[in-house]
Amino acid sequence: MWAILPHMIMQRPRSLRSVVPAALAVMVVMAAVTPAAALHPHERDGWMLGLSYGPARGNITFGAGLDESVEIQDGVSPQIRLGHSLGRHFSVGASYAGWMYETGVVPVKFRLSLQNILAAVTWYPGDPTRSLGGFYVRGGVGLAWTRITGIELHEDEEQGHGEHLQESGLGFEITLGYEFRVTHNAAFGMSLGAHGLNIQGDIFKDASFAPFVFTGAWYW
Repeated sequence: MWAILPHMIMQRPRSLRSVVPAALAVMVVMAAVTPAAALHPHERDGWMLGLSYGPARGNITFGAGLDESVEIQDGVSPQIRLGHSLGRHFSVGASYAGWMYETGVVPVKFRLSLQNILAAVTWYPGDPTRSLGGFYVRGGVGLAWTRITGIELHEDEEQGHGEHLQESGLGFEITLGYEFRVTHNAAFGMSLGAHGLNIQGDIFKDASFAPFVFTGAWYW
C-alpha cells in the first residue's frame, strides 16, 4: 500500500515565485498606511496568544523505502503560538504549525501531515507607535514529526481508522508577517512562512511546507 503513495500524490511542480511577491506586496501596502489608519499602537509588554489558518504547499522527499520527491500544491496549515515580550522589539515563546493533505480514491486513501512544535523568537523591527510596528519576523527550532495514514476503502462499508506510520526529527521555521492592532488587545493580519523538517527516517527523509495564513493575536 505504501509503495503507491508517491505516485498518487505526484502533482505538476509549480514554483512559489508567483505567491511570494503577491504576499510581500500586500504586506508593504499594509505598512504604507498612515499611523491613524493603523488604529492602535502595537504595545507588547506582556503575554500574547496567536492563532492562524490558511493554505499551504508541501514538499516531501521520501526515504529509501519509497525513494521519491513530490511537490504538493494543496493543503492547509493550522497554527498556534504563545509568547511573552522582552521589551518593545522582541518576544520569546512556543510555536506550533502543521500541514495537512488528503488524497486517494477507492480502494486506498492517504492522509499526510507535517508538524513542528518549536521554541521561537519574534523580532518587531519597527516603531510600535507607527504603521511599521506591525511587521515581525519569527524564527524557531524544535521537534518535527511526520505521519502517513493509509485507509483502505470498501464500498458499502464504514471507513475505518487505517494504518499509520510516524517519524520524528528536527524542525525549524522562518516567518514574515504583518498585523493591524484593531483594539488595545487584539490584532489581525497575515504571514508567509517556510517550515522545514529534517527527519532522515525510513519513510521520510526531509520535508517542508510554505503557509500563507491569516492571523489573529490577543495581548494581555
